[in-house]
Amino acid sequence: MASYDNQTNYRNVNASTNQSNHNVIDNYLLNQNRKHSTEGTSLNSNVNGYIPKVEVKARIEKKIEVAKETGWIDNDRYRNFLYKSAEAYDVDLRKFNGYN
Repeated sequence: MASYDNQTNYRNVNASTNQSNHNVIDNYLLNQNRKHSTEGTSLNSNVNGYIPKVEVKARIEKKIEVAKETGWIDNDRYRNFLYKSAEAYDVDLRKFNGYN
């Protein structure tokens, strides 16, 4: 599955995030999705160092928000990927209300 992000999805979630962190998180989530076993953990990156679980959760929330803005939420595969990621990181699943 390709990442369908556009530039709006790279807006910083907070002052400590940047596009490089977002790419690390996105690649982790995509790899976990391929394995069908997304785990809600913090990440350690050789380049970026420690990325806390709360930052990964914020990234998923941003991806959901942007998917709604861009219409990608209507893509079944992408929405399911986001939903599984959201489940693993305890994101409020009501964010998906109205999208089947």
